[in-house]
Amino acid sequence: MSLLKDELQDPANLLLPRAIEAALRAGRVMKRLFASGLRADTKSGPHDLVTEADRRAEEYILDCLHSRFPDHTLVAEESGVLGPGDPESIHWLIDPLDGTMNFVRNIPIFAVSVAAVHKGDPCCGVVYNPIMDALFTAWRGGPVELNGKRLEVSKTARVCDALLGIGLPHNPERRRREMAGSVNRVMRAGATFMRLGSAALNLAYVAAGNLDGFWELTYEPWDVAAGILMVRQAGGVVSNLDGSPLSDDKMGIVAAAPGLHQELVDLLSQGSRE
Repeated sequence: MSLLKDELQDPANLLLPRAIEAALRAGRVMKRLFASGLRADTKSGPHDLVTEADRRAEEYILDCLHSRFPDHTLVAEESGVLGPGDPESIHWLIDPLDGTMNFVRNIPIFAVSVAAVHKGDPCCGVVYNPIMDALFTAWRGGPVELNGKRLEVSKTARVCDALLGIGLPHNPERRRREMAGSVNRVMRAGATFMRLGSAALNLAYVAAGNLDGFWELTYEPWDVAAGILMVRQAGGVVSNLDGSPLSDDKMGIVAAAPGLHQELVDLLSQGSRE
């Protein structure tokens, strides 16, 4: 227990360096395999893909983390839960390749996301785009950095001035039924949209001030854990779509600069009252 206490009190030195190492290893795998004509298998549907890059990058991450933290629980997108599964232990949430569709289509916008979480609270996180060599890092109580440069969220305070990222469900019926209304409302309010195809990078760019906000209806915890910490540590706000505290029941996620968050939440939550 003393080791766990030390790790929680000093994540910058005891957790973050290994997370960075794991992400960089996975990134080297993705960079080698990018645009190599890899076959992609479908998971839940034709737009939900997995490639050899996902699998091989995940293997590198799991090996790197397990060799250093054998008592931690590893939760990975492709491999599921590995390790003791003790709710008191640190859990690593791992997405080896967030943005697989972009990878398959030869679009260099994808990332590896690695986060250490204790009882739902992120301790440290890394998001790495290997093609751009963009390494975003954060630890609880410390700065958010991109390749060593400190970041903070934007000062934008009105939706009409905002550039927003958006994530869409894989299922086209859900996109039509559950997203069309909110997209139209925010668009009528004057916002400009950008869809990157990677929740991890969207959140990292909100932390960096490149995007003013981001929202998504459906997500997995490994997609967003590192990015949530980054937005918060950079001065932003993260919540459920209705503005309530972010929860595990997947009520959507909205992250934004503090001056923008409430107006964006008001627009997004109108659908539940219509």
